[in-house]
Amino acid sequence: MENEWIKVEDRLPDVSQFVLAYIGAECPVLCNYKGDGQFLALDYVIWDLGNITHWMPLPEPPKQ
Repeated sequence: MENEWIKVEDRLPDVSQFVLAYIGAECPVLCNYKGDGQFLALDYVIWDLGNITHWMPLPEPPKQ
């Protein structure tokens, strides 16, 4: 899979879209974009755009 990271300043995900979010030097986190600049992680931590620099759509699931 090629690198498809998108800068949050260039474009934000669709509301309710699940994405991988990049938070500085941390590993990517699975998040749901809630709108208004907020990403909700699966463990219910909310980050705003000050913490997240990039995001990436989830890859397609494997074919059966």
